[in-house]
Amino acid sequence: MNGAGGELRKECHTRAVLSLRKSNQREREREAASRPQTMRNVSSILKQLKAVRDRVAKQLSGLNVALTAFANVYGGSAINGKRQISAAGRKRIAAAQRARWAKVRGKARVATPKRTMSAVSRRKIAAAQRARWARVKKSKA
Repeated sequence: MNGAGGELRKECHTRAVLSLRKSNQREREREAASRPQTMRNVSSILKQLKAVRDRVAKQLSGLNVALTAFANVYGGSAINGKRQISAAGRKRIAAAQRARWAKVRGKARVATPKRTMSAVSRRKIAAAQRARWARVKKSKA
């Protein structure tokens, strides 16, 4: 990823840094121009606090833009985290991939996992089969 990806990262980083520097410089100039010489009343204090709040909000928005640019360049989704797949899902995917490779290699058949049945289910099936045979024998007699 040294080619175009590296240059794109550098360019995004440079743009973000320059944007933050310009915004900080403009805010300092505005703050210096709007500073009252004496703070006699509460309204001037409120104005100053609002100006500081606005300046911080703009800086935070600049940081958010920079973070978004970096996240887009690096392609990571650190915000969402990793998606997880169940063990059964991984087994199905692995079995499907083994089948694909076996097909490519020309093997006749891939071993499928053995299916097991509970003892209760076996008894039910056996009882149903005995009942069927009893009906067959009864109909013949």
